[in-house]
Amino acid sequence: MKMNERSFSGRFFRPRPIVEAFDNSKSLLIAVPWGAKEPAENVLQSTRESIVAVSGQHDPEMTVAIGQSAVVENVQQRMCRAVRVANEKNYLQYNAADYSSAAEFLGLVVEDKTLSWAQVGAIHLLIYNQKGLQPLCYSPDWAWQIQQDAPLLCQGIGLDSTCQIQTGSYRLLGNETVICIARSYIPQQLFAAGSPDLEELTRILAEESEQTPFWITTIHF
Repeated sequence: MKMNERSFSGRFFRPRPIVEAFDNSKSLLIAVPWGAKEPAENVLQSTRESIVAVSGQHDPEMTVAIGQSAVVENVQQRMCRAVRVANEKNYLQYNAADYSSAAEFLGLVVEDKTLSWAQVGAIHLLIYNQKGLQPLCYSPDWAWQIQQDAPLLCQGIGLDSTCQIQTGSYRLLGNETVICIARSYIPQQLFAAGSPDLEELTRILAEESEQTPFWITTIHF
């Protein structure tokens, strides 16, 4: 995995992501802590342990015992289960009585030339191939929905007793650039980018709104 990143502060504050790469650079976890760092660290630990358990078996699918039943789970399902465990823990510990802290999350795993992901919040996943730039997973935050510049958490792990998890997969041919952006929204101008050059993508985002902070990374698996 080759990864490069940039950040832009803008006028308003947006927390900087915590990033972990492991499993021989086949897996990447990104968590944005809104408040204390512990909720973000909880989901990183939970999903990392789940992914490592799959990799340790050298099998993208594993049979696990749930109650009295045996269920076959793939990487996406195991990530989702890990996120739900972290969500329940974070909600009970930090937000059940009064809101304290939550975390946005994006987990990426490459198995057998297939990119799988699980996402909660406004860490957007895009891919650049020979046909240009396209979104794979996109979830704008409240700031975009109410048309303000300051980032405003909409979906997060631990924010409520349940959380909405977006998952999916994409078959990699080997010439793609994977792009992750932590930002309130993705402007239309970005999709006209003529290349996946990080400096160019950063410039487009910064010029679209000098008020809106963001973090961006380009990845080659």
